[in-house]
Amino acid sequence: MSLSPHSANRAINILGGIVVVYVWGFVFSGIIYLTVTGELSADGRLAFMIVPFAASLVMLAGLRARATNPRRGLHLISVALIGPCIWFWFLPFYGPLAIATLVVTITNTPRKNSTAIAAS
Repeated sequence: MSLSPHSANRAINILGGIVVVYVWGFVFSGIIYLTVTGELSADGRLAFMIVPFAASLVMLAGLRARATNPRRGLHLISVALIGPCIWFWFLPFYGPLAIATLVVTITNTPRKNSTAIAAS
């Protein structure tokens, strides 16, 4: 199955947005749970949010970079997907979404010597 460049970019943007929302949903639910149970202090909340914040910034930078440089966007998106996998223990839940995002991004990124560019 082949997607037009416009459809592929839309799918990648939607998946990337879902990743950001999913990660932050997990982070906030974890913070709420750990705060209510008394297992997380204010400093702990800040430390708990550093990696998702960085991964979200990298994901958004990758989605934006895809418009002008699809290969750089692919690299940034890949790094953004790996961060939460390593930091959190929710790989069974997050893994399929991360894999789907990576597969769609890889299959729709022009190869190194290709003359094709991603259409926004």
